[in-house]
Amino acid sequence: MKVLIWKYKIGEFSFSKIEEYFSEDKTYTYHTKENEREMVSHLFEKSQLGFITIIVVGYDPQNGTIKKAWIGKASSEEYTFKLKINAYKKLSDHEIAELKNLYEASTLSGTRHTLENTPSYFFIKQLPKKELFDIVFELMSSRFKERINEIYKVNDEIKDQKAEYSYSVEANLHDLAQKSAYCIRPLNMISAHPFRNEFQRDKERIIHSKAFRRIVDKAQIYDTSKGDHYRKRLTHSLEVSQIARAIARQLNLNEDLTEAIAIGHDVGHTPFGHEGERQLDLILSGKVKLTDNHEPENLGGFKHNYQGVRLLNYLEEKYIEYEGLNISYQVLEGMLKHTGIKKHKGEKRTCKQCLTKCFNIDEFLIVGDPKYLHLEYDFCTTLEGQIVDLADEIAQRGHDLDDGIASGVFTIDDLIKELEIKSIEDPRFKEITELVKKSITNIENIKRDIIDQADLKRAVVTPAILGYFMKRLTTEALANMNTYIKENPTFSSNPVINKRVINFNDNDKFVIEKIEEIIKTRIINSQEVNCFDGKSAYIVRKLFKAYYSNPRQLPDNTIRRINKQLNVLGINYTDIRKGKKDDVEEEIKVLQGTASSGNEANDFLKHSIFMRNIADLIGGMTDEFAKSQFQNLYIS
Repeated sequence: MKVLIWKYKIGEFSFSKIEEYFSEDKTYTYHTKENEREMVSHLFEKSQLGFITIIVVGYDPQNGTIKKAWIGKASSEEYTFKLKINAYKKLSDHEIAELKNLYEASTLSGTRHTLENTPSYFFIKQLPKKELFDIVFELMSSRFKERINEIYKVNDEIKDQKAEYSYSVEANLHDLAQKSAYCIRPLNMISAHPFRNEFQRDKERIIHSKAFRRIVDKAQIYDTSKGDHYRKRLTHSLEVSQIARAIARQLNLNEDLTEAIAIGHDVGHTPFGHEGERQLDLILSGKVKLTDNHEPENLGGFKHNYQGVRLLNYLEEKYIEYEGLNISYQVLEGMLKHTGIKKHKGEKRTCKQCLTKCFNIDEFLIVGDPKYLHLEYDFCTTLEGQIVDLADEIAQRGHDLDDGIASGVFTIDDLIKELEIKSIEDPRFKEITELVKKSITNIENIKRDIIDQADLKRAVVTPAILGYFMKRLTTEALANMNTYIKENPTFSSNPVINKRVINFNDNDKFVIEKIEEIIKTRIINSQEVNCFDGKSAYIVRKLFKAYYSNPRQLPDNTIRRINKQLNVLGINYTDIRKGKKDDVEEEIKVLQGTASSGNEANDFLKHSIFMRNIADLIGGMTDEFAKSQFQNLYIS
């Protein structure tokens, strides 16, 4: 969002009337200087709203600080270069401090200036609209979340963690295992079931969800039309579930919770795998200009692990009483943290200087309190969730090699050569190399007739690799768990794991990362995969552009959801399916962010809700449905 900033020196006679005009809600006329006219004229030409947002700050040269600030609108007086300025809010000291932080965080490195020491006194600044409006209007996407939580009284009563449960399956679990007595849900609307434990209920709710059914036709690496035997998101999720459950059983942890997280971990995936996800994130992070009139803004980003939470927590409708499936926080956290929760790593993960890059949890956890997702940790605070995180990695290494070899871009011989080279370079590769070679030799020495030797070689190599990492991970985890429980004997009173316990040792981590490198260079970088990704990116962008350009092309359910969200917020709107033609055309412009209704806060909420719902629609599509929608909108 381009903002005009006017900084004046407090105490100068020529500006003595500014505060008087703003405090009395009068329009102040600014006589634009000659060297400023081209800049202001260009800014108005680009604005579709008829006004531009202006921030007026009073700078005290005596102590070098910003003492006063107002935010308002500036419109151009017809046939002149004068600006008519109306301030609609004076910022408090706290808000001024937030504005200064926002200004600095939005300044490119190498040209960094604070608001106080910038040499310009009348200039344009690109600021993220969401963060700026948070300061000005104290609302944004969280306002819808807050209203939903008020309706359901989310924080009024959290289930007593000492509730009585008597499920025999949980009786002899490890002391660090999660149990039904620890289960916390966003809504305290579920009584104990006589024969199903809490995490079993979560697992079954996910299995019966539409989101879970749809991943049967979402690509893992290859296009779903490539063949019946290549992994889809569903088969991948089932393999992760098998691996994770096997590890949980060896560690005597909660298998139902482990399985619930595993089968749900990828339900938020878009059509066409990670490429579809990347395109939706670029759009919702303000990195893509859809049309000439579109002004891209950061609207909270998009990532499949976050979208999985949104789907099960809000978008799925199965129950009369509430939104979503009321899945436990333990399952939601495991789903969220099976992959990264930030776009950057290490020291920068607190986002202090990264306002437009990370994901806004309030866009995804609609019903509930994010404190129970423990976002202060980038790992899951249940051991069951930590297992799924690693089981996902193990599964990918095994089946990505299998699918890559089946596709013909890579061979078993290529794999053995790669492993042998790495074994010479580093002895940590010797054990897994010998294991793979032995499994191949066993086939070559077999007496019986084999229908397809190449197929059987792939079939034995995959479990050899999976078994290697599962055994290593289980051995390491047992030792770590024993140490952790000795250091935390009162775990049951606060069943939150505050460190990574389930993890590979450094040697095994090195090996699994190097195998990932082989997969990326030999399979992911192949022409076939990149052609698929390129086509996928094009389809997703074109779908978003079509719905953005003409929202009446959206399905009725999506329009009803947009209207419902606006109703919850008490925002007036015109139903774009049923309204009068002129009113609908004006409403569409507001949804697109190219016109103003006179209420900037509500206009931005409308735009945010509109864009997020388009992402929900496209993100939920299967590969084949996305292709058919592209055909309907652009070709047939």
